[in-house]
Amino acid sequence: MSVNKRKRKNIVLLSMFAVTVILLVFCVVFAFKLGSLQSQIDDLKEARALKLQMEVASANAAVGQEETKVAQATDGQDGENEPSNSQNESSATAAPEQSTEPDEADVPEAEPTDTDGTRYVYLTFDDGPSKNTERILTILDQYNVKATFFVNGREDAVNMERYRKIADAGHTLAMHSYSHDYEKMYACMEAFVEDYERISALIESVTGERPTLYRFPGGSSNKLSVRKVSMTALADFLHGEGVEYFDWNVDTTDGEGPNRDPAVLISNVANSLKNEHNVILMHDAGDHDTTVDALPSIIQTCIDQGLTFSVISADTPAVHHTISD
Repeated sequence: MSVNKRKRKNIVLLSMFAVTVILLVFCVVFAFKLGSLQSQIDDLKEARALKLQMEVASANAAVGQEETKVAQATDGQDGENEPSNSQNESSATAAPEQSTEPDEADVPEAEPTDTDGTRYVYLTFDDGPSKNTERILTILDQYNVKATFFVNGREDAVNMERYRKIADAGHTLAMHSYSHDYEKMYACMEAFVEDYERISALIESVTGERPTLYRFPGGSSNKLSVRKVSMTALADFLHGEGVEYFDWNVDTTDGEGPNRDPAVLISNVANSLKNEHNVILMHDAGDHDTTVDALPSIIQTCIDQGLTFSVISADTPAVHHTISD
């Protein structure tokens, strides 16, 4: 009996040892799996946090882009502060009067579209001719690019020769008023018509053809406090004369002051070439040397973005700002 008891005792001890080993192994395996599961949970949390950060960053970027678009649309319509040139560059100058009305964002009309997918760019220069006209023409010739010059009235011999050089080089001469005197030309309909007829006759005397393109000083969306006539009425008058007016949808912002940083002008253009028909606003003025300095890079930027250069013509889809009477 004692032998059998010892055997049973040994069996019990061995069984208990085996159970203990099994439990120990199970605990080790469970702990390992638990650690692996926790690691997976941590990885999932990290992935979700990273995804959330990316979504937030994307949303912030989208908001920033929308704010930039709104700022550009506002600048594009209200940003043409015309500079005064030196006395030997202009037969009539007038400093633009700032509007006393509260600033409001003017919403451009719908972008005109074609169907063939080609994207166009139109280089336009306001306020000329000036001492910088020849430099501009030289650069345009180097790139074999044509532009549209919205000119003012200057009938001295030097500037008459500059008109002829613009036309002879194949560029378009268009109207930007004769006097560029806001208070005078916007005083009433009769004053505007008289100014219009003078600049029309001047250009016709150079080209032999009646001009049919016009850009309002200050743009069609101007809110000049000195303006006493409806812009809608002025636009209707031009259309009745068979004349189309053009604003712009890409603003270099060189009209905000003389000799602005060329890098700023180039960047403004590069960031705004988002339309099918991109009308770039620049100034041919005696105190805008840096606009000419920036011109080669502006042209190259348009080339790099695959745009087709063209002059504004009667067939060009009109780019209008929203008129505010």
